[in-house]
Amino acid sequence: MLSVPLVSAFGVTPARNNLDFEEGLSYSGTFRIINGEMQPLIISISKQGKLADYVSVADNFIFKEGEKEKTVPYKLNLPRNLPVGVLEQGTNAINFFISSESELVDVGGDKISAEIRVVTSLIIRVPYDEKYAESELFVLEGDAGGRTLFIMPVQNFGNDELKSVSAKVRVHDSDGGLVEEVTSERVMIPIGEVKELRTVWNALSGPGIYSAEVVINYDGGKIEIDREFTIEGKRLNLEGVNVGEFIKGDAVRFDVLIENVWDEDLDNVWARMEVYDLEDNVVSTFTTQFKDIESGEKNILTGYLETEGFEEGQYITKILVYYGDKAIEKRVNTFVSAEGITTDLTYEESFSLNYTLIIVGGLALLVLINIIWFIFFKKRD
Repeated sequence: MLSVPLVSAFGVTPARNNLDFEEGLSYSGTFRIINGEMQPLIISISKQGKLADYVSVADNFIFKEGEKEKTVPYKLNLPRNLPVGVLEQGTNAINFFISSESELVDVGGDKISAEIRVVTSLIIRVPYDEKYAESELFVLEGDAGGRTLFIMPVQNFGNDELKSVSAKVRVHDSDGGLVEEVTSERVMIPIGEVKELRTVWNALSGPGIYSAEVVINYDGGKIEIDREFTIEGKRLNLEGVNVGEFIKGDAVRFDVLIENVWDEDLDNVWARMEVYDLEDNVVSTFTTQFKDIESGEKNILTGYLETEGFEEGQYITKILVYYGDKAIEKRVNTFVSAEGITTDLTYEESFSLNYTLIIVGGLALLVLINIIWFIFFKKRD
């Protein structure tokens, strides 16, 4: 069963914009809202974050029928003397929440109101005055007897490059017994950048609850993370990606095809996509709306890729589809040419992921998005 979306597909690009802090910082930025179905929409914009009061942006505007996109300008003006506690070392997020409400009629003739929200963020980075890093732990769990992947994105928030960064993961069973110890490769992380540490556990143990004890060492510093995770069957299948018409410089529609193979409904399912060049540099990021997926249902999550600045060639798109406290990941070969954009799902097998976001500062943005984003439906008389 493939359901028809209750609201017109719309999205925002880019997913985030990064700035380095300086006293009296003034910045003029924009984001683009894409009205995929070119239907009339009333758009509302709200902002959140400790620095949100220093940003000016329009509260609302209207899409007329036939309008495909709008560029929304905003202006940031920081005073030279900010109040104590407003600015923190690390990353400071200003989130712009874009929402739209439309009305339609369901099969029974009742009117349904549907609201959807997407978000884009302005990130202001303030370096620490010493070597300092933060991280989080993603557990991309396989089925019992399969592979479990531990991913630790480490961000360098300090004032110098990190010359040697590595992770050790100790897996314990529910009784606290050590099951296995795995280690990552060593990497170097320049100032302000993020690199992923990855380790794989061949989970030959049976299904159940396990814990991961993680120690990340960097140039004399240390990050410790302890998290429980569960080995069980997957709930979502990521079946494919369809790409819309490509016009260089325009936003291109990406439809992520998913299926709920669980025996329960899944609420608030959404996807985040990151496009990398072959040197592992992030070229673009974008997100989709939230949807509720019934048991056994197939559905589509839609997002829009900003193609300005893209050159012809090969890229890697990382797709993370979030549901509840889990997600699935797939990395997809993406090819850009004058004729269009194509994808190849055979790049890397997908995992299911049990994630608990623990990041402080810059990576806390993801926690905020997971808490605040939502889509809801209500019946009207």
